Amino acid sequence: MSKWVTFYEDIFNGISDLKIHENKETATDYFKKHYRIYFQMSTKINVKLPMSYGYAHRKFKGMSKPMFEKIYGKISEDLFLKKGVKP
Repeated sequence: MSKWVTFYEDIFNGISDLKIHENKETATDYFKKHYRIYFQMSTKINVKLPMSYGYAHRKFKGMSKPMFEKIYGKISEDLFLKKGVKP
């Protein structure tokens, strides 16, 4: 079973709030509790990972770790420095 990640992506500031989760269920719970930090909308959404929520220029995303690494590169200290990720 693969690990899952949740993170906030902004085209101006890069990736932040990157969290690695042991399974899809914990990632889904984290996504449900934290997407509203970035988007203060009164409507609750049905969360089913993989998914992204937000606007074209900023989104809160949840996906499998292999998919994240395919799109953004390996999760390492270099990624944190290059993309502006705050561990």
